[in-house]
Amino acid sequence: MTSTQVITVVVAGTIAWSVTRVVAALARRARKRGERGAELLQSLRAGSLVAARGDDGFGIAKVLAIGAGVVHICLYQERFSTLEDVRLDAPRTLGSFGPGRPFSIGHLPLSSASFLSWSPTPVGFDPVTEAELQGYRMWEESQGGVFG
Repeated sequence: MTSTQVITVVVAGTIAWSVTRVVAALARRARKRGERGAELLQSLRAGSLVAARGDDGFGIAKVLAIGAGVVHICLYQERFSTLEDVRLDAPRTLGSFGPGRPFSIGHLPLSSASFLSWSPTPVGFDPVTEAELQGYRMWEESQGGVFG
């Protein structure tokens, strides 16, 4: 074996070892995220309020129901600059989407993975009313799909 071949083997071995370490670290992080996600999902119930960051600031969502692999939410129109600015005493409204008006929706069925990808932070609780479940009931009756 020439010195060039020895160096090539050593460098290739070092790269393979480094890649293996990086992959293992990423797998550990994914497991931890998965565990935290599972813990979060177990802690939520109908009426839980969560804040999630979007392109236009932090929004508030209310959990309407949780099923097997699905989280049903109501996404309110209000947005806040930071998580610390989120105010639960502010009115939570639904409205039409358009220029200067953030997206809101009364019922949004998300896969648990999609919901968790928003990195939701629990911020409070407000019991779900029957009126808030109207879209969810329609979804149930029509055997609707799930986003994500």
